[in-house]
Amino acid sequence: MKTKGLAAAALICLLLLGSCGKKTKVFDLSGAQTLTVTSVSGQKTEVTDTETAEKIMGRIGALEFERGKSAANVNGFGPIVTWYGADGGVIAAVSVMDAKTIMYDGYFWTAKGGNIDTESINAVISP
Repeated sequence: MKTKGLAAAALICLLLLGSCGKKTKVFDLSGAQTLTVTSVSGQKTEVTDTETAEKIMGRIGALEFERGKSAANVNGFGPIVTWYGADGGVIAAVSVMDAKTIMYDGYFWTAKGGNIDTESINAVISP
């Protein structure tokens, strides 16, 4: 009887620890003053249109992202969206891979409950 109880307790601990390994991220972009989008070719464009900046920032800032696999050995990337504070320092920079996936801090992150506005991002870098 004791063995079954210990086995059940061990199983519960493993399940709880396994679920704790999931990392999530919500970007706090409230202090952002400037936004740039850098194309895969390296062309950096400052987003000066307020409506476009709010679409991009609001969409990414409103989403919760779940950390996935490491991006350490990945050669490709998408457009890089960078937010700067009033002092010119970088608040956050993400590479937008598709409408659901970003690269950030060495990992792939998947948007939960919504999509990234890739149309607005691509419009900034595509004349």
